[in-house]
Amino acid sequence: MPGEREGKRRWTILALPAFFALKVLSGLALLKISAAFLPVASFSVFSQFLLFSALLNMLSVGGAQTGLIRQIAAAGDDSDRARVRNAGLAIWTGAVVLLGVPSVAFASLIADFLTGDPGAWWVVPAIALPILAAGPGQIYCSMLTGLGRTPASLAAQSVGLLASTAGAVFGLARGDAALAVIAFSAGSLATLLVSGLMVRQHRLPRGTLGHVFAEVRILFGYSGAFAVLAILNAGIPFALRYGYREAFGAEQLGYWMAASRVSDTTTQLMALYLIQIFMPRYTAAHVQDGRKVLRESWLAATGIMVGFLILFYAASGLLVPLFLSQKFTPAVPFILGYMTGDLFRATVSVAMYAAFARAKLIRYVGLEAGTLGLFAAIMLLLIHFGRSDAPMIAYPAAYGACALAVWIAYAVGSVRRRTLRESSAPPAGG
Repeated sequence: MPGEREGKRRWTILALPAFFALKVLSGLALLKISAAFLPVASFSVFSQFLLFSALLNMLSVGGAQTGLIRQIAAAGDDSDRARVRNAGLAIWTGAVVLLGVPSVAFASLIADFLTGDPGAWWVVPAIALPILAAGPGQIYCSMLTGLGRTPASLAAQSVGLLASTAGAVFGLARGDAALAVIAFSAGSLATLLVSGLMVRQHRLPRGTLGHVFAEVRILFGYSGAFAVLAILNAGIPFALRYGYREAFGAEQLGYWMAASRVSDTTTQLMALYLIQIFMPRYTAAHVQDGRKVLRESWLAATGIMVGFLILFYAASGLLVPLFLSQKFTPAVPFILGYMTGDLFRATVSVAMYAAFARAKLIRYVGLEAGTLGLFAAIMLLLIHFGRSDAPMIAYPAAYGACALAVWIAYAVGSVRRRTLRESSAPPAGG
């Protein structure tokens, strides 16, 4: 029913910014309260264990969350969906063993590495066990998104995030960093409970082990592509920041880092849109409908970044002191440069997730890897010539060049498809 579909789309469009706002508010609340209630040493312990919790959360299903969304959206019937679900559960089972056993056996070493205190060993399994136990919740949320129930998926994740934040605030208010991070980790069990109840409504069959391991290999292909990009996105900027700091000092690096953090925050909303709405729709769409989805999604993603740029340009004098501090005022040109680059990044990101939806993983990795490589080349050239404004130039230049390449490729493809249609059409009067 067209009216029902429009209603679902409206709820989805409302759910995305609401969930994004909740994530931002949660992060800001934990940062503020942990800094206020904990001594500096305990703040470090809380932060380190929180990062450990986030890493375990990502690895608990092998990094296959987006692959699960794509495969569920592409599934032809309930038996196919059950096979994808079972493959996700098989990956989770392996992760429980591969991550859970070392978290218990090497708890003292992990605690010593993270905090310098091997006596805090008991915190490691106390974090790991609820995180790993809640792993199926991520599978169920991915299934809900792939089934077109994005608001339900985000609602389940919101319940978990609220439970985690409330638990952490309780621990922080008592001045107990360990209790805070354990309570935060346990909040993910709420997502498992809510998402599990929602998925049960679809009454998918239990399925069999047949073809499950073939599906596991497919999911590992998607998670492998994500892993490659995660390494590149961490390694290349890390190396560039080292060279930039050596050339221009720590203060200039701080302005660049501020711009990068702002960009990471604002592009989260675009990423949510592309993963939760665009990719499932584009995966399930036929060729003609797919081009319409592609155009709509490009307009939406670019519009999101235009909105953030206009807001920051108009209110940077208020926003920088509010969310950073007055001493970061010199970072404003860096931030504007990055936000301009994010306009072009929207085009590259849409092309990447379109490739992901069509299972063209080499193209998916190549688009981001090529942009990062170009960014690195421009940065190194500008650093060589002593340009301290290198980041604000290199970032929009790299993404602008790659966006131009995407637009040219799309235009050429459109002309080619039109030519093929005209050449295959029967002659008039024939």
